[in-house]
Amino acid sequence: MKLPRLIDKGRRRLFARLVANGLGQAGAAMAVAFLVRTVFRRLGASSADTASTSIVWIMAVLVGVVGLTALFRIVERQDAERLGQNYVTQVRLRLFDALTLVPVLTRKRRGLGPTLLRFVTDLTAVRQWIANGVARLVVASIAITGGLAAFFVIDPAIGLWITAIALVAVCVGATLAKHLETRVRVARRARGRLASQAADRLRSLAVMQLSGQRRRERRTMSRNSGRLAEALVARAGVAGIVRIIPDAALGFSTVAILAIGSSRMLSGEADPGMVIAALSVLGAVASQARALGRVFEYWKSYQVATEKLSEILSDSARPRQRKFVNVPKRLEGRLTLEGVSVADTLKDVTATVEPGSVIAVIGPSGAGKSLLLAAIARLARVERGRVLLGGKNIARIDGEAYARLVGMASLDLPLVKGSIRRNLVYQRGAASSREIADVCRLCGIDDDGGKLDDMLNTRVTEESFDLPLGLRQRLSLARAVIGNPVLLLLDNPEAGLDAEGHAALGRVLASRRFTILFASHDLEWIRRADGIWYVENGHVFDAGSPRTALKSDGPLARYLGVKAGAMTAPLPSGVQRLRKETIR
Repeated sequence: MKLPRLIDKGRRRLFARLVANGLGQAGAAMAVAFLVRTVFRRLGASSADTASTSIVWIMAVLVGVVGLTALFRIVERQDAERLGQNYVTQVRLRLFDALTLVPVLTRKRRGLGPTLLRFVTDLTAVRQWIANGVARLVVASIAITGGLAAFFVIDPAIGLWITAIALVAVCVGATLAKHLETRVRVARRARGRLASQAADRLRSLAVMQLSGQRRRERRTMSRNSGRLAEALVARAGVAGIVRIIPDAALGFSTVAILAIGSSRMLSGEADPGMVIAALSVLGAVASQARALGRVFEYWKSYQVATEKLSEILSDSARPRQRKFVNVPKRLEGRLTLEGVSVADTLKDVTATVEPGSVIAVIGPSGAGKSLLLAAIARLARVERGRVLLGGKNIARIDGEAYARLVGMASLDLPLVKGSIRRNLVYQRGAASSREIADVCRLCGIDDDGGKLDDMLNTRVTEESFDLPLGLRQRLSLARAVIGNPVLLLLDNPEAGLDAEGHAALGRVLASRRFTILFASHDLEWIRRADGIWYVENGHVFDAGSPRTALKSDGPLARYLGVKAGAMTAPLPSGVQRLRKETIR
C-alpha cells in the first residue's frame, strides 16, 4: 500500500477551482492598481465636476473589486478545507485497511500510543499541508504572480526590486526549513513518548494503583511533558523566524516602492498615483504573502508524518489479490494443513482433522500453539504451504465468508464496547432470538430469572471490567459458537472460566457440532479430545488419541507429567468433586 496521489480524479475539480480562484485574485490585484492610478490621473486631467463624477464611479467599481476579493478568499478557504479533508479521509481509510485487513500477528507490533499518533497528529499534519500548504501555494503563487505583473506595469524598476526581494525571501525560508525539520522531528519523538506512556499507563491503571506507583509515574509523565514542551518551544522559535520572513519582505518592498516612487516624482517621471497604486497592489498581495509564512512549517511536518504513515503502509503491503472461490453455506469441516510455515516459528506443518473431531494442541510455552490457531483463523499470514477447510484454500475465501465458517475464543480477543447482544452477534452480523437463546443456554449465560432480554441489553464498557471474568469468558465462547461455524478454535479456553464456564466448555466439546482445535495445558480437557497435536521447535507431531499418546511412558506423557496408565487412573478427590459440580 502507498499514500494516495494528491491529484486524482476526485480532486481535480477542487484544484481547478483553486486555480481559477488564484486567477481571480490576481486579476483583482491588477484591477486595484489600474483603478487607483486612474483616479489620480483623472484628478489631474479633468475639471472638478467631471473628475468628481468619474471618481465616484471608479470608487464604486473599486469597492466591488474589494468585495469580490473577499468573496474569493472565503471560497478559497472552503475549497482548501474540502481538498484537505477529502485527501486525509482517503489516507485514514487506507491506514485503517493496513491495520485491519492484514493479519494482526503478521505486521510489526506497534504500541497503542504511536498508532493513535498516526491517526491524530500525523493525519492532522497531512490535512494542514494539503489545506493550508498546497492550496495556499496554488492560490497565492498565482495571485502574487499577478501582483508582480501589476508592479511591472506600474514601473519596471519596482517590479524588478520586489521580484528580487521575493526570491531572497524564498531562499532564506528554504534554508531555515532544514532547521525546522529537525525541530519537528524532535517534537514528534517527544510527543510519541508521551502518548505511549499515557496509553500504557491507562491500560494498566489498576496495576499502578495497586503497586502504589502513582508518584513515580507522575514524575515520569512530568519529565516527558517537560521534554515535549521544550521541543515545541524550540520548534516555535525556528517557525517564528520563518513566519516573519514574509513580513520582512513586505517591509523591504514598501521601502523599495517609496524610494523608487519618490525618485521618479522628483525627476517628474511619475505622479503620486503611481506610488499609491503600487502600495495598493502590495497591500492586496500582503495577505497572500503572510499566509505563505507557515507553508514551510506545514511542509516539514507533512514530510515527517508521511514517513511514519508510509512505514505502516509498507509493512502492511498485501500480495496481489486473487479471485475468491465460491463457498457453500455449509462447508465440510475437514481441516488440512499442507506444508504450512508461519513466520520463523512454525515449519512445514502437515496434518489433517476429520469433520467433527476434537483435537488438543499441546506443547511448551512459546512453541507456537497459539500461532498455529491464529494462522488457521487468518490472524497470522501463512508464508508457505496451504490451509484447506472443506477442500477450499482459506487464502482464497472472502474475509466475510470465512468469518461465517470459523469461530475463535481467546484471551487475546476481548469483548467490544456495546451491549452483550452486540458482542454475541458481532462476528456473524445478526442472529435470531431463538439462536441467541440456544447459545446462551449452551454457554451458561442464560439467567434463571427468565429475563434474558434484559441481560442481553446490558452495556459492556470499553475494557469490560464491569463484567465478572467468568462471564466475559463465557460470552467470548458464545460469540465464537453462535451461527454454528464449521471450525471452532479455542486458545487456552479454560483460562479464567468459573464453574459454569467449565460446564459450558464441556458441553461445547461434547456437542460434536463443530470441528474443534483447542490449545491447552489442562490434562482434564486434553483427555476429552479425539486426538493430540504436539508442538515443539516449530514442528507439529500427530500423537494420536489421548489414550494412546499418554498411556506409555513416552516424551509426551513426560511433558504432561503423566505416568504410564494415567488415563485409567482416578482423578484426585478435589478434581472429582469439581467435575461433578460443573459437568452435568
